[in-house]
Amino acid sequence: MAKSKSTTPAASPSFVGGYVTDLRDVLVASALSGQHAVVLGAPGWGKTAIARSLAKSIAGDGAWTFNRLDPSTPPEAVRGAYDPAALLNGQLSRVVTGTPYDVSARVSILDEVFRANDVVFDACLDVLDRMDANPDQAAVVWSTANFVARGERVEALIDRFGLWLWLQPDTLDVAALVGAQLSSVNGLNVSGGLPDWKDVESVRQARPGDKAKHAVAELLETLALEATAQGRRPHPRRVTQWSKLVYRLGVYDTGQADFSAVPDVASRALRWAWPMPASEEAESWAQIAAGVVDAVGSAIEGALAQAVVKFREVAGISDQAQRMGRMGELGALLANAQATLKQVGDDDPRVAEASARLTEWFAAAARGEMPNGNGH
Repeated sequence: MAKSKSTTPAASPSFVGGYVTDLRDVLVASALSGQHAVVLGAPGWGKTAIARSLAKSIAGDGAWTFNRLDPSTPPEAVRGAYDPAALLNGQLSRVVTGTPYDVSARVSILDEVFRANDVVFDACLDVLDRMDANPDQAAVVWSTANFVARGERVEALIDRFGLWLWLQPDTLDVAALVGAQLSSVNGLNVSGGLPDWKDVESVRQARPGDKAKHAVAELLETLALEATAQGRRPHPRRVTQWSKLVYRLGVYDTGQADFSAVPDVASRALRWAWPMPASEEAESWAQIAAGVVDAVGSAIEGALAQAVVKFREVAGISDQAQRMGRMGELGALLANAQATLKQVGDDDPRVAEASARLTEWFAAAARGEMPNGNGH
């Protein structure tokens, strides 16, 4: 189960930014866990291009399929067409090469999945819940979309995606994008390696011991209780998806089939593990997951997010006298935020870092300088 890393480039060099790493991480988590993933966001950010490149890198040449869906897509594009030669011999068989049922496919990309017509939707339901193959051996599906369609017919399709990622890049780093586009044609510089398919198979074949069962169950019981308290009631399918996600990422990270504590990389992946048909729901669910797997980190993020709004407001006052008149208000906010952080994790080094950052923001606001959304 030890990690081996592919050196194959991860994606096109024309896409740069932190969101690319998130996209890579969620698709790697999908491959390892065997849970289908859907990536959503506005056009132009490279969802499809990056997914195609990752599929080639992880699954291997000729071991992944790609289908772009739209209202005119025939069901044969997904199910396969009947073989005319076989029909002449009185036999019914489908040509499935290039479809999600292709026997050589390890990853199947369904591009613009929510644009499909109703008949193709029905075909996709079977693709996402294969009854003709071992779930651990059937191709994992990576879907992309610019939106999520609404309606009862779509609900069953939504439910079969175990991982959801909304791409919400804060800014476009034009200089880095130009440099990447003009200086290289060989791949995107994404930190960290990728698993190859031997890694994926090894992880999926692992079976937990009592320690891992207890660690995973304890984490997911807490998550289920918190989700229910927030009005999201998980059902057995969702808990199954969570279990495979957390356990298998734990195996990949530790290199062991049995482990006594869930690694951070596995627990953090739960931020993608709930259906989020609207982008606003992504942040809400991420907060629930963060509060369970990292209470201190969640408190820090909340305190900084709340503080930065007020600091920006005061920093934006051009009149120095008026700005200084608001510093007492900011001082009280600073003291309350630092006290709250100290209560939730006084011995966590991140608390000291966040407290120092708040102090820096206070001084910057007094000078009329605005902290940015990344906390600088």
